[in-house]
Amino acid sequence: RWIPKMLTEDHKMKRVRCAQAFLKLNFELGLEFLDKIVTMDEISVSFFTPESKRGSSQWLPKGSNPPLKKKQMVLSFFDNCGVIFQHYLPVRTSVTVAVFKDVTNMFLKKFKEKDWYFHFNNAPCHMANSTKEFLAKKGIKVIDHPPYSPDLAPADFFYFPVMKKMLEGVEIADKSVQKEWTRVGRTIPEDRFREAFRKWVER
Repeated sequence: RWIPKMLTEDHKMKRVRCAQAFLKLNFELGLEFLDKIVTMDEISVSFFTPESKRGSSQWLPKGSNPPLKKKQMVLSFFDNCGVIFQHYLPVRTSVTVAVFKDVTNMFLKKFKEKDWYFHFNNAPCHMANSTKEFLAKKGIKVIDHPPYSPDLAPADFFYFPVMKKMLEGVEIADKSVQKEWTRVGRTIPEDRFREAFRKWVER
């Protein structure tokens, strides 16, 4: 499968080990395994997503800098039934280790009754030593994700591309990212999430 980086032998071996561990859990736990996974990631949502590159172009006076595109970070947690928790950061705020831990704590307080397997990619805020210590202290079971492998992250190969596609041509007003992101997300049927998780196993 295409992935956006040439992998080293170490990367390839890590990919194999992660796949083997994932399939082992899937075999041992059967159908209930996919029901126990919550995967999360963050995305920078633009207040306007053009339908083409040409749609985002604009004329500027010579020597002037292009204006900053207004964006807002959204952290999404979802399982094989759909989105279960989202958090919206202030405009032009990035996800740090502290933010990741705070938002994960919010999620755990709200959904502490379920025996989750957590999955997320290898973003720096996810892989920091203090993050790993935090997750271990909370007793969170983490599904390892191989490096440079967006094709093995449901947020990257399914959820975020679908959301961005549906927001093409939509201009979001100030303070309306949460409203629009939620509105569009609700139109994705549950069976598409289930299909994405099944494809995750097949990959």
